Amino acid sequence: MCILIDEFIHQYQELRFGATNSVIAFFEAELQRIGKELKAAEDDLTVYRTDNRVINYDEETKHVAALNRDFELQYWESKNAFEVADSIRKDLEKRMGIYSDIIRNNKDYIYHNEKITRLSEQLAMATYYPEGKITARVKDSLAGELAASQKAIEQTIRDFEGLRYTKEGIANDAVVEEWLKQEIAYKKGEAELHVLQERARQMSGKYTHFAPIGSVLNRKERVVNIFEKEYFSTMDALNSARLRQKSLQMTSATLKVMNDPYYPLTSLSNHRKKIIIGVFFASLVFTIFFFLLIELMDHTLHHKFKAELLTGKQVIGAFCRTLRIQSRRFNQLYTTLSAQTLCNYATTYFKPGQNNIINLISNEPGEGKSFVSNQMAEQFKAQGLEVKQLSWHDNFRTDSDSFTPIPGTQDQDPNGKADLKNQVILVEYPSLKEAALTTDILQGASVNLEIVDSRRTWKNTDQLLFNRTKEMAGKTPLFLVLNYTKRDAAEDLNGLMPPYTFFRKLFYRLSQLGLTATDRHKKYV
Repeated sequence: MCILIDEFIHQYQELRFGATNSVIAFFEAELQRIGKELKAAEDDLTVYRTDNRVINYDEETKHVAALNRDFELQYWESKNAFEVADSIRKDLEKRMGIYSDIIRNNKDYIYHNEKITRLSEQLAMATYYPEGKITARVKDSLAGELAASQKAIEQTIRDFEGLRYTKEGIANDAVVEEWLKQEIAYKKGEAELHVLQERARQMSGKYTHFAPIGSVLNRKERVVNIFEKEYFSTMDALNSARLRQKSLQMTSATLKVMNDPYYPLTSLSNHRKKIIIGVFFASLVFTIFFFLLIELMDHTLHHKFKAELLTGKQVIGAFCRTLRIQSRRFNQLYTTLSAQTLCNYATTYFKPGQNNIINLISNEPGEGKSFVSNQMAEQFKAQGLEVKQLSWHDNFRTDSDSFTPIPGTQDQDPNGKADLKNQVILVEYPSLKEAALTTDILQGASVNLEIVDSRRTWKNTDQLLFNRTKEMAGKTPLFLVLNYTKRDAAEDLNGLMPPYTFFRKLFYRLSQLGLTATDRHKKYV
């Protein structure tokens, strides 16, 4: 009783709150999925910022732009000073004449000049590369060394006695001092320009680094924003569904059991057994009808009954196809049994006192005539008969002049001394599709055997050729020999073939309706 009451309450809750519970479960699953995608997008954005060493892209780009602006101003200022110093220096050199060359070739001048250039470049590096963290003390030291070098080079110039006056006797001190001043300014400007050009390449690298980062960051941040909005909207929908669930729970009436439930002691009668039995027999009938329909419509001569039904002629031989795995050791034995059965049947149509000719024909090439001829020849030889094999491949041509005659007794034994009763001539002809046979060939033989590949379709053209062959053969026996058959189909003609296991013997007896038979077979191992 308690179980039924609990079940009723459960069913009522399912009917009352089932839809709301399904919606809540859906939104919870969606919230979990969107949360995972949002976390993955945020992690991807963090990894990208870390790999590119970006903390605040907007502020960093502003800082780079300000540095670039200051750099441009300093660059053009230094370039203008350099060009002014260079222009004044060249003008003064024209006035000084060869004295400028004399000064430049002086050893002390060269030393102090190179030192001034090196110190100017180091001081410019310390000034325009603040990230190098060069202290003020080092900068002051460099400035002091630079001033000392400038004084030293001035003293070197003053030591030249020949530079005080020109060759006309005019004082030359002011010109030399001005030239030296501009020379020092030129070297200083040259060093600063070299440093600023290197700085320009670094600034260009910063622009190249920061330029593509902005678009990628915007795209990744936009993806994060989309997931955030979707996450918040899903959360709002989930909260609304939960509020509705609570509202339904508050407004629902409490269930009370008014009457005890009544239930039958036995199950109600139904037609379940009849339906199952009907479905079983219907399936059985359908399966049998399906396979019968396939068997009736199939035009493949894969066994004796089908071949005789389609062609209207008797099948007297069947050669089994090559088997694999466990039964491959019996392949030669199957071939021998098939050849023995065929030869024994064909021997019953031999007539004494004449050639016993067996014609092997087929509708299409590749049916296995050569194989059957070789097996029959071996079997006849084993029976003590003299066998002669003739084939259109080797013994005669297939044109109209030489193909028509059938090999007779006189051709094979011109002296007439052979034992004609024990001589068997196996003649293999080309396929009827490639060459036609005459009535003399078919009626002059003891037996005509049509070799058919049981794996291929027996077409309308095959039946037309076979009907014409029957008409031309007349009263001469014409039989079918199936090649490449299954083992079961070969057993219809050759009997049970090894291995003679218990189940194979049982199935064979049942197929032959030998329900109470006690057949014994030699066991092949």
